[in-house]
Order: sequence, then C-alpha cells, then structure tokens
Amino acid sequence: MKEFRNRIFQAGCVLLFAFVVVMLASMTIADTREVYAAGNTYYVAPAGNDANPGTETAPWKTLKKAAATLQAGDTAIFEDGVYVSTQTRFTNNGAEHAPITIKARNKQKAKLLFSNLNTTSKIVLTNKQYISIFDFEITQEVSGTTSGDVFIDMSDCSHCIVSGNSIHGAGGKAVQALKGERIEVVGNEIYDFVNFGVVLANIDRPVIADNEIREVSAAILVPAGTRSAQISNNRIRAIDKLMRNGIILGGSYPPSVAYDTYGYQAYYAVAWNNTLVAEQPGLIDTAFAFIGSVDSAVYHNIVVDAKYGVSYSNGGGATTGWAPVPTSSTFANNIFSGCTGNAIHTVNPPIDSAHDYNLYYNCANAPVESNGIYGDPLLTDPYHDWYLREDSPAAGAGTALNVTGFYGETLDVDLDANGNVRTAPVHMGIYANTVPKVGEILFTEQFESGGGAWTVQTGTMGIVEETPGGNRVFTDPNASSSSGISRSYAGSMGWVSYRMDTRVKFVQSYNPSGWLSLYARYTDVNNYYLLEIRPEKGYIGLKKKVAGVVTPLEEKEWHPSIGEWTDVRLVINGTAIQVYLNGKLELAGSDGQLQNGGIAAALYQSDIQIDDISVAKIDAPAGAGEPDPGTVPGETYYVSPRGSDMNPGTEDKPWKTMAKAARLAQRGNTVIFEDGDYIEFSPAVFKQGGTADERIVFKARNKHKAVIQFRNLPSPKVILTGTPYITLQDFEMTQDQRGTNTSDIFIQVREGANHVHVIGNKIHNAFEEGVKGYLVSDYLVDGNLIYDMGHEGIDFVNVQSSTIRNNEIYDVGRVGLLAKGGSSDIEVYNNYVHNHNVNMAEGAIYMGGSTGHDSARDPSVNGYEAWNMVVYNNVVVAETRNGIPSINNGIGFVGSKDSAAYNNIVIGTRNGIFLYSPRSTLPQVGWDWDPDNLNPVFMNNIIMNTTDKAVIAAGTKQPVNLVHDYNLYYNNTSLPAGQELNGVYADPDFSDLAEGNWHLEAGSPAIGAGKAIPEFVLMDGQSIDISSDYDGNSRGNVWDMGIYKSGTH
Repeated sequence: MKEFRNRIFQAGCVLLFAFVVVMLASMTIADTREVYAAGNTYYVAPAGNDANPGTETAPWKTLKKAAATLQAGDTAIFEDGVYVSTQTRFTNNGAEHAPITIKARNKQKAKLLFSNLNTTSKIVLTNKQYISIFDFEITQEVSGTTSGDVFIDMSDCSHCIVSGNSIHGAGGKAVQALKGERIEVVGNEIYDFVNFGVVLANIDRPVIADNEIREVSAAILVPAGTRSAQISNNRIRAIDKLMRNGIILGGSYPPSVAYDTYGYQAYYAVAWNNTLVAEQPGLIDTAFAFIGSVDSAVYHNIVVDAKYGVSYSNGGGATTGWAPVPTSSTFANNIFSGCTGNAIHTVNPPIDSAHDYNLYYNCANAPVESNGIYGDPLLTDPYHDWYLREDSPAAGAGTALNVTGFYGETLDVDLDANGNVRTAPVHMGIYANTVPKVGEILFTEQFESGGGAWTVQTGTMGIVEETPGGNRVFTDPNASSSSGISRSYAGSMGWVSYRMDTRVKFVQSYNPSGWLSLYARYTDVNNYYLLEIRPEKGYIGLKKKVAGVVTPLEEKEWHPSIGEWTDVRLVINGTAIQVYLNGKLELAGSDGQLQNGGIAAALYQSDIQIDDISVAKIDAPAGAGEPDPGTVPGETYYVSPRGSDMNPGTEDKPWKTMAKAARLAQRGNTVIFEDGDYIEFSPAVFKQGGTADERIVFKARNKHKAVIQFRNLPSPKVILTGTPYITLQDFEMTQDQRGTNTSDIFIQVREGANHVHVIGNKIHNAFEEGVKGYLVSDYLVDGNLIYDMGHEGIDFVNVQSSTIRNNEIYDVGRVGLLAKGGSSDIEVYNNYVHNHNVNMAEGAIYMGGSTGHDSARDPSVNGYEAWNMVVYNNVVVAETRNGIPSINNGIGFVGSKDSAAYNNIVIGTRNGIFLYSPRSTLPQVGWDWDPDNLNPVFMNNIIMNTTDKAVIAAGTKQPVNLVHDYNLYYNNTSLPAGQELNGVYADPDFSDLAEGNWHLEAGSPAIGAGKAIPEFVLMDGQSIDISSDYDGNSRGNVWDMGIYKSGTH
C-alpha cells in the first residue's frame, strides 16, 4: 500500500439514516464560501472596538486585544493610524509554519504609541515561540532615561522575529532578549536611545541584520554567552551624538544569566558586511569591541572616522573572579578609514588574536600586516556609497573565508551586502563587485530652467513645482485613472557605456498597475533596456525590448517609500546592466543585443516625480562579448553550496547557485546538485530549452538533500518561459519569508515551455502557489510534496494535455490543485490532498475555476474553465480543526465541460462533490463569467463523513446533463437529492481508516459495486486508459468503488 503522511483522522460513532427520495431537479443551491476561525487573518484599526469580531469591516481597536487573542497561524493587520498602547503581553504561542504575526498594512504607517511606561518594558514576550512583529512605528510620548525603558523585551523565547519596524525614543533599548534561541532582529530603523539599540544576551544563533541604527550609545551587544550570533548588513551611524560602541562581541553580563558560568561572554559571534560611519571624526568611540569573547570575528566591514577601529577588553564586569579574556579573535577584509585614535585599541591584552588582509587609511598607529593595504580605498562616497571603484587598491586584495559557527554550521560570510557570492579575487569591504570609474559628465538636468533637452515621444510629460513655489520636477501633470502612457527621451544615440543617476518620488497611483519606467540605450519605442517600477504591486523589473519583443532579465518584489525620494542608479557597462536603489544593488543582468542609445522616462496612470538626472561616461567600459561562456550540449555539470559561480561547473569545480546553472544550461545538459543548503538571492531563469531527445535535467544527487532556499525573493523563483523539455527533480524548495502578493510562486512554467516535468520535489512556504502552469502543454507534475501555501498547491491556467499525479498536498489555504482558464485534456490521478493546520477555504481538487478574461482560452460566451478533464484514484481527507472540517469542498466541477470524477475517496470535508458556475464582478470584456457545468459525471467514488452536503450545486445555475451513479455514501449529514439507482449507502469497510489504509476489506459493499469505465474521451475524440487502480493494478471487467481493486494488498 502507498504510505501517506499526517493522517490524523478518527472515525466517530456511526448512525445510519433513512433518506427521503426526491427529484434531482430540486437539488439545493447554496453559497458554500464561509470563513472558519482557524489560521485566520484579523484586523485592527484606531476607530475599531475590541468587542468586535476583528474582521476587516468590524476591526479590533488595540494591540493588547490582538496579543491576547491570536493563536498559532493567526495574523493581525493594523490599519494606518495611531494606537495609544499600554504594556502588552502575548498570551499564546505560534508554531513552526504557523507563527503568530502582527503587522502594519502599510509599512510604518501604523504607530504604536506608548504612554506612562518610560521606566519599564512595553511589548513583553516571556517563554514564547514563533511570534513576529512586522512594519510598525514604535515609540512613546516621553522618552525615559533608565535602562529599564525598553520597547520589545523577550525572555526565554525562540523563533521570534522583529522586522521592518521604526523604533525610537527610549532610555533603555529598542529590542532586548535574555535566554532563548533563533531570535531575529532584521530590517528595522532604530534611533534615539540613551543606551543600546539591540541587546541579545545568552541567545542561541540569533540574527541581527539589515538594520539602520543611529544616535544610540551602543548599537549592538551580544553578551552572556550568546552562541553563533550573526551580525550582518547593518548600517550604523553617529550624526550628532557620541556613540560609545558600534558592535560589541561579548559584554559584561554577570555569570548568573550566562550560558556557561565563568565561561565566555560570546561564542563564535561574527559581524560582517556592516558599515559604521561617524559623520564627525571620533563621534564613534569604538567601532568593534571584543569583550570577553571567544572564537569571534569581524569580516568585510567598513569603518569611517571612528576613534578606534577594534578594541580588546576583558568581560565579566565587576563580578569577582570572572573576567574572561578575549580569545582567538579574528578580523580580516575590513576597511578602516580615518581612525583618529588607534586602529587597534588594547584595554586588556587578547589571547591568540589574528588579523590580516585589512585596509587602513589615515589611521593612527595602523598595525603592520603581511597582506594589509595602506592607502585610499577609493570608495564611491565614504559616508553614503561604499562601493569600491574598479581601480581601488582594496579590489581583489582580500582573502577567501570559510566561517563556521558554534555548532560547526556554515555562516554566509561569502555573501556580500547585496547577497551576491564573493568569488576570487575577493574584494575587501562589503560588496563583491566594484563600480566602473566614471569620467566626463554627458548630461545633467535639474528641471529648474525648463526641460528643453527632452523630446516628448507620447503623452504629456512636463515640469511642475513639487510644492507651490518650490523645487521643480519632471512628471505627467495630467496623469489619471484614464490617462495613457507619457514618455520623453533625451541624450545621444552615440552613448554606449554610462551611469545614469536620478531620484524619484512615488506620490500616488491612479491604477494599481500604474508604473514608472526609466530607459537606457533607448533608440526608439521598440529597442531599449528599462527599469520598470510598479509601486502598488511592489514590483521592480529589469527588461530589454529588442525589435518590439520584451524579455525580463531580472524581476523581484520591492516596495518604495511613498512620499519620499528614492535614489536610482542605472549602470550600463558593456554587456553588464545594474540597477541600484538607495545604494543597494537590486537588479542585474547581462545582454549584448543593444549597443548604444540615450535615456528616456515614462509614466502610466501615476503621480511619480523625477528630478536631478545626471549621466556620466564610463571611462573603461567592460567588453561587449557574451557575459557567460555557456555549456557544452549533452554534458553533465555540477552545483554545490561550497562551489563558486566563477567555476566551470565541473564535479571538482562546481557552480554555487541554481540561478547560474539555469542561465547557462542548454540542450542535453544534466545538472546535479550536491547535498546542502543553497542560498538563492536571484530567480533561476532558464534561458534555453531542451529537445525531445535532449532534455535539460536539473536534479538533486540525493532526494530532498539539495535544499534551495530563496531569500528576499517573494516573486516567481524558478521561471521557465519559452524553454521546453526541462526536468526539475528531487529538490527541496523553500524561502526565508513568504511574500505578500500573488507573484510569490516557486515554479512558474509559461508560454512555450512545453514538455516540462516537475518530479519528486518538496516545495513549501509561499503566499501564492507551489507549481504554476500557464499556456503550455504536456506538463507533468508528478510525485511532489507541496505544503504551506497561502493559495494553491498546483495551479494550471489554460494548460493542455497535461498530467498531475502522485502528489501529496496539504496545509494549503484555498485550493489543493486545479486546472482552469480553459485547460483541456488534463489527467489528475493518485494524488493525496489533506489539511490539518489551516482551512482550505475553497476545495481540494477543482476542474475549472474563475479566470480573468485575458488569461482564458476562450473568453466568449462559448468558453469553459475546463474541457475534458478527468479526476480519478485521488484521496481527499479533511482533518478536523477545532471541530470544523479543514477543507470546504472535496472535488469540484467549476465551469467545466465533458469532465468526470471516478473512483476517488472524499472524507470529512464540508461538502463532498461541488458543482458551481463561476461568476465574477470583474470587467466583463466579452466574457459572461457564468459558464455552465456541462455534462459533468461522477461515479465509483466513496464520499463519507461530510458535515454539510455529500453533493451540492451552488451558484446561480444547475449543472446541465449531470450524471452520477455507482457512488458510495456513508455518514454524510445530507445526501444528494434523488437516490442513485446503483448507489451504495453503507460503511465502505476500509482496512484501517485511522491509519489511511483505504483498501477494502473482504465483504465490503463497495467491492464489485462500481461501473467499469476503462476509457475517457478527450477533446479530439481519442481515448485514454483509466482502468488501473491506485497501485497500478488493472481493474478488469468488474470494478470496485474507491481507489483500489479488492484483494490486491
């Protein structure tokens, strides 16, 4: 028998009911779309009321209510406004894959304002797990002056996240934690603290990353025996206030709270890719301090104008008998500029310290290092832009590192501040790449004296005042929800390699799809490179348009700050194209098709302002050759977490990322991924396809041992467009954090990528879907484990002649698997769909759906959502959650034609078989949005323990020519109208229902009670064989109900 996971299903006491036979035409029409209180989203608003149910239309009012009510898997969304708050404690715990989350709807627009608490903690978590606090402004009416004035205070907590918040104005700390594990403080703005920004004491494997910290006495402290602290990518700045310490590895906490009494203050703490900048010389006293730490290190950081670069001192404070000496401290690949005291300050002599491969510039008493550099690092801007110029002495002067933590785990020090892999030769500082040296200024425009240098190509681009009588900016003054594209261009068609800098302000969009585009090498409306930003969609994309055909080079999720200026830089350097937003490299691509051209800007239905444009010539442009050498057709290549994307991809010199392999693979290549965790910051976009005889095969060497972990990429991750004959096999795919919109998809297969196979993968944790197909054919999704999806496990839209089989899908929020949009000739068999931790709000398996007119196969009144789709040998089990079935509908016919469900098992759902004519309120552009279910058939199924109806027709119309017979019904609350002539109404007598053994015991009433249906007819009239049971046994001439032939186990 097939083995299945997570069958937490119990059979209850059974009563047999007598049912009155009524006519089929009187079948009840009902709306089945109810919301269940399991893993729910709640809402909070300043004008709400804590007596409300917490819905979007009747929200709660306070943080305290949300913290007291939320359970594992719940999210509370806070609307814009001010929330006057008192001390708040969370009542419940989250769980793995089901955290408790509170978040602002719009980043930092929900303000938690505390009052009368300036000597104590405000948000308190004690012995809590899996709680996340996202995107608030957190402050108080009056700042305190004591160390007890703390905003977020955690004790004995694990797997808690504080991310995206603006926290300011206290005497103590923004975030502190004592004892626990895996605490993350990521992407916050922290400022105006008398004492510390972040203190994580005696924490196992904490992460402090991507924060901006300023105007504090000390930015980051990891004392009391914290293990494997990962401190990276933080921006620490002293503007007007003296900062005593930047980052302290260790500290002076007493032994009573330490991990190891009289041990060390920090174990294997590592700080990398951080910048510490004093805007006045000496305003940071000490950048990095090793205080009683052991085996701790500082790599790839930049320090500007601090008094001391690195200091050593004993830990333990005033506690008698405990003063741990900093031991085995290391620092390398750092840049120290302008240390006004000493580069190294020794309060207490360290033991076995080591340092080399650092750059010192204008530093007093710089140490002599064998591989040290002593000169100007040639940073683009030492106070704001820390990219090395390509002629910097620090470029290529570093050393490769292999850094491990307290438990021997690998730390990602080989990733730079943008998430790019450092490859030989290694640069000092925070970035893996340098920027070209620019020379002649080719073009400038501040728009204060008119925009005569710009030519309008279409629309009404023009100059307006940013504020009355104020700065003048470039925009479309006539933008509205009905306006068209406005585009203007400037510059010379003779420009080749250059850097364009500008700034833009996103004010508002009149259409959710409104956008800004900035162009480079623009020659006409059909040939250019462009950066496209859709602020309301949270989307940015780098694309090319050649001869009118648009091709994405890289796309990702990115949310601008509304109403604030964003710095934008486009670098066009030979074949290399890069996009920097606010100094961070966000997009990059390589292409050699377009050689020259000017610049352009365009807006669509948005109020977006553009100002201060400059274009500078790159003095020594990169070559125009192909960026990648390519592969040899038919050869085998290798990828390893310890490889390098500069390698040739051989077994002894493997690549490092799936993105690199996808970019280079071509027909006949097999790419083998070694065991380990792959950190992917860019999508894997396949550039070429295979052929019928020479497939491209990507596979893990050992099933699910190659774990592809996408980071900061809540958009499609593996993208196949126009690339046929590709196989993806045996990977685990996941990501660090779910996205927030429908672009968060793991595997997306689109137009022209026919004959693709997705086999044997483990895919989990996305907002939208695990596997997507659109406008393709012969698509096979086979043997995958897909779970923890916000919407669908597998989603086919307008897909033809394809198969979904042998998959297990669970804990999906909307539909387990479906084929819609005019999909045809789809076989769905041998799948197991179940739910336990969340509610599947729609259904397990849908033949059809509700598709937009622009994506449907036939958007006329003659169209259907699914043609000739067959669903057989599948199992659907709704595991009860809080007494409520966790799946709304079992198997659905949703606007289908000539489709059928045979020999399936549906257990415990709210409704068993669901027939629905989809309807939508979206614009009806030639599409009536109300397709019938024409000729639906369901036979030989076992439907039991449904809590509402075994069969239901919902929506506005009855199914046309519905045929159902030879089904078994047992213990259902309501049977279908009209008893089936050959139906069975009795216990099917499974071998072991609780353990998921759905073979029929000898004497089962389902044995021999089915109808033989050996073939299913496709659209073109041809037939396919559907006569095998779940185990592949031929059913012969006498068919049983359910998924197995009796007597075969």
